[in-house]
Amino acid sequence: MNIVGKIIREKRKELGLTQEELAKKMGYKNRVSICKVETGKEDLTTERVRHFAKVLQCKPAELMDWNIEVDNITDNEHRDYEKRSAERILAYARLLTDAYKKAPKKDRKAVCTILEIPFTDVEKGLSEDNP
Repeated sequence: MNIVGKIIREKRKELGLTQEELAKKMGYKNRVSICKVETGKEDLTTERVRHFAKVLQCKPAELMDWNIEVDNITDNEHRDYEKRSAERILAYARLLTDAYKKAPKKDRKAVCTILEIPFTDVEKGLSEDNP
């Protein structure tokens, strides 16, 4: 059982709902789909998680087992979190840029194709950064 399915099962039981009742509220044909969700045999889209949260009277973050209490976060904590996140993203960007520069040209072209970025634009940008 995955964590999301386990939490959905717990929330359903807290509300005193059977799998059949939850299935009906969710628009599923029968309880089999709920059983698959609860046992982790069915992946959920973001929209489906939101719908489960609404029916189960909780926040999507609670179903996803995210531990951040967004409602109780202070402005300073939010700024600190954003700063740490930005620093982490920049560090990853530097690592990716370094790896990209070291890669053979054919691999760099493949990366640009996958990201749908014109290869010439990337190469030009890199040469402007390092004259």
